[in-house]
Amino acid sequence: MNKALALANKARIQQETKQSWLNNNGVGCAELATGSGKSKIGLDCLQEVRASGPAKTLLVTPTEGMRDTDWPDEFVKWQCPMDDVKLICQASLAKERLEKYDFIILDEYHNNTVPVLKKLFSVVDSHNPKILALTATLPKASPWPKDQERIGMLHTLAPTIYKLPTDDAVDLGIIADFEVKVLKYKLDSDNHNITVKRKGYSYTTTEASRYKELTKELQRAMYSNNEAFKFMAMQNRVQFIYNLPSKTRLAKACIEKMVNSDKRTLVMAGSIEQINKLCGDAVFHSETSDTYLNEFQEGNINLLGAVKSLDEGKNLNKLDQLLITQVQSTERRLVQRIGRVVRMDYDNIDRKALIVILVACSGEVTQSCDEKWYRAAIDSFDTKRIHEAFYKLPPI
Repeated sequence: MNKALALANKARIQQETKQSWLNNNGVGCAELATGSGKSKIGLDCLQEVRASGPAKTLLVTPTEGMRDTDWPDEFVKWQCPMDDVKLICQASLAKERLEKYDFIILDEYHNNTVPVLKKLFSVVDSHNPKILALTATLPKASPWPKDQERIGMLHTLAPTIYKLPTDDAVDLGIIADFEVKVLKYKLDSDNHNITVKRKGYSYTTTEASRYKELTKELQRAMYSNNEAFKFMAMQNRVQFIYNLPSKTRLAKACIEKMVNSDKRTLVMAGSIEQINKLCGDAVFHSETSDTYLNEFQEGNINLLGAVKSLDEGKNLNKLDQLLITQVQSTERRLVQRIGRVVRMDYDNIDRKALIVILVACSGEVTQSCDEKWYRAAIDSFDTKRIHEAFYKLPPI
């Protein structure tokens, strides 16, 4: 793949997406791999709307950083005037008077809640504004009835008018090629390093034994009519998996090897507790400032840790490697995370990004929840880029 062809493919995809949106009367969702140029598509659609006359436009972003910096930078980059454009965060959408807008752009559309979607449906019925939704991937299903309602509303309000999956974007040279190495290992059944506190006493056990206990507690809870009890039992097991000492040990071994290669590396963990153990001060999450994120962006450090704050909406400069210690069961979250490391560098068009995923296995016929989450997350990925291997845990 050469640079000229890759850029031509990207321009073609952007043009086809805009035309599909226009063909659907200016309503729809562009479901495109991260790095495909969704912002440029949004501004191209805005210019099309303006061609018919002045248009009051509302641009909704998931974060303040995207509202205050990233999107304004895109307007400047593509020489698109910001006249009659208001930028707000998704958290403010519920309070906004939507009927005064001719065009609404919904960035990271998949995040919108049921109350907000109902409000958007209402303004579509009464005022019929143009709507462009932007996302890397829309959620397809959920085990929770309330979230299933939300997913149905997302697909109905702004149906997908163009789709470009991650693997197709790689083949077209729009994003960088990548390799996923999956390191699977058995839950620790040797070391009694898990302390369980009960009322009036406590005991120590192994990871494998504690996982079985939590699974039995969850199974009992699922027979209950108490939704709070079910949720608590589920969260107890989730948090246990997110903070496994064995996974922290394996992640540290991976980081040591990855950092020694002088490649720019992002580590994404399941919890703040775990990422702090893995990356020390060089982290960016809800309890930190932007200090180390800025240091990383400026190239002063080559390692940065995060939890969820960099899943979407932030363009990181020239990443080489990504370590994911915890996958969730949604393809969307994995697509967003892979999107951090596969943005194309047209001066190094043949580079291949490395993504390492850690998966804790039960070692039994019944898969662990970590295995099930991983399987669900990679369901639509081309397996030619995914290589699995069993790994022996490093000793304590």
